[in-house]
Amino acid sequence: MGLNQSTLRPTCQPLFTFNSTKVSPLGVVTLKVYAVERCLDVDFIVIDCQSSFNVIMGRRWIHVMHGVASTLHQVLRCQSKDDTYMIEIKGDQTSARKCFSTALRGADASSSTSTGDR
Repeated sequence: MGLNQSTLRPTCQPLFTFNSTKVSPLGVVTLKVYAVERCLDVDFIVIDCQSSFNVIMGRRWIHVMHGVASTLHQVLRCQSKDDTYMIEIKGDQTSARKCFSTALRGADASSSTSTGDR
């Protein structure tokens, strides 16, 4: 992402991947997230691992946005700042598939490289 290591704050909070592997974070960084009508400072835990995700937005962010997430419909619905209308933040299935495919190719390349060196 082009972040400078000096922007990371230390953390000792371990993370566990979807397959229960323990990962030690590199640190925490606070970034501004612009979504719909809101600009929020959000803490992100930075890790170094292969993933099909660029970022995972947590419950705290969804709650601050006053949002309701639907994974089935790939949408986050939230109220406008003045509570007069609903806003939908939609996912892009085509882009998601492309990112996932690219991440898998990267994982395959690194695993074939490491097995080739043995």
